[in-house]
Amino acid sequence: MDLLRLSLKFDFDTTSKIIKEICKDDKRISNLAQKIYKLKD
Repeated sequence: MDLLRLSLKFDFDTTSKIIKEICKDDKRISNLAQKIYKLKD
């Protein structure tokens, strides 16, 4: 968490872009996991 705070302080734009990409990937992974779970039933 400290590393995140430092990176936000020093280079906000780049850090926010990276976080946005992480959120997009997280949503994709969640959707895939839900589909896999539904296939399993």
